[in-house]
Amino acid sequence: MKEVHINKHTRTFITKFNFLTHLSPEQEQMEKKKAEYGEKMKNKIGSVHKQAEEKRAMVEAKRGEEFLKAEELAAKFRATGTTPKKHIGCF
Repeated sequence: MKEVHINKHTRTFITKFNFLTHLSPEQEQMEKKKAEYGEKMKNKIGSVHKQAEEKRAMVEAKRGEEFLKAEELAAKFRATGTTPKKHIGCF
């Protein structure tokens, strides 16, 4: 193993680091609340993304159904040789 020599400067740094890493009970409580809130927000974001993905899938499925319906209608008009007539409701 390698020997580590600790000089006065390094010892002072380690002491300050140990002092700063020790949190008061109020600070610990705040850190705990902060972590809980962060987790809550991550879950909320995940829920929103899931809902958006479900809605996106529903819209895509509906779009596919409408496309198939239009294709079937077009095939019907091609088979009969007629053209679609648009009815204007206000005249």
